[in-house]
Amino acid sequence: MSSDHSGYIIQPAGSSSITEDTFYLFVGICTTSFLTRAYIRWICFHRLLVEDWLMLVALMLHNGEAILAQIFVRHSFVMEAAERGDYPVVTPEFFNNSRRGLVALFTVTVATTVSVTIVKINFLLFFRRLGNSIRAFTIAWWLVLIFTVGGSLVQIGMIDFQWLSGQPEYIFSANYTSEDALKRNYFNAIFSVVVDAISDAMTYIVACIVSFRTLFVHKGNQNSERYRQQQQRDEAYRSAMRRRGWRSKAREFHDSVLETCKDIEGSWSLSEDSYAMGRGGLPMPPSGLMTVDFSNDDN
Repeated sequence: MSSDHSGYIIQPAGSSSITEDTFYLFVGICTTSFLTRAYIRWICFHRLLVEDWLMLVALMLHNGEAILAQIFVRHSFVMEAAERGDYPVVTPEFFNNSRRGLVALFTVTVATTVSVTIVKINFLLFFRRLGNSIRAFTIAWWLVLIFTVGGSLVQIGMIDFQWLSGQPEYIFSANYTSEDALKRNYFNAIFSVVVDAISDAMTYIVACIVSFRTLFVHKGNQNSERYRQQQQRDEAYRSAMRRRGWRSKAREFHDSVLETCKDIEGSWSLSEDSYAMGRGGLPMPPSGLMTVDFSNDDN
């Protein structure tokens, strides 16, 4: 097979060296990761949050993409082979299979864009809870969210919806073979990459801002006497666990992971020696208002 793909109408998008087992492996990894996340959330909070339901939808979309790709999208590669001049691949079922492949390819493209956007929104929602008490951060957060969702909608709108008709004749016509059509397709691809890169960069900037702020606040809490006492108790507990078997060590690791996740999620209560994050957000500083009651002579 020639390595020069510049003249192809349909650009190759896969490799015969990638086995189906590889795709199923990554589907399994995604599913296992979500189940682990849901387990931790349920143990810590006894319920699933909005982000968890969003990730469930994203997981269903990703799994659906993998299924469609394995069953139907392979027909698109047969179309590519026919475009290269490999006419023996053109069987009596060529046009019917090509229609199925085109519809599946359109569906996978849209589902991929939507699922990736959902993952980004999930990421933003997590940091929204941590920094919702900072006005400047809230404004920046909304700007990033609008840019991310708007960019995804534009990407979907730039897709040639003629794919949905599933007509191979349209793909092989001047609509796709002309120089203007090829330039338009390449522009769409470049635009999608640039928008994704910018939205990812903006999301990471938002994450860094709120993460460092949360880190500084959390460091301040570590100076309290109660925290030191808790650390001493934890150290004594870990010392006792180290003298036991692997089951105790596994249980200690399990409890440590859950405790860390609870801290990261901001589940502290409103007690006097804990963070005021019951509604999700960074600890609020003292108001600075005087609380002296002048009607009381004792003051």
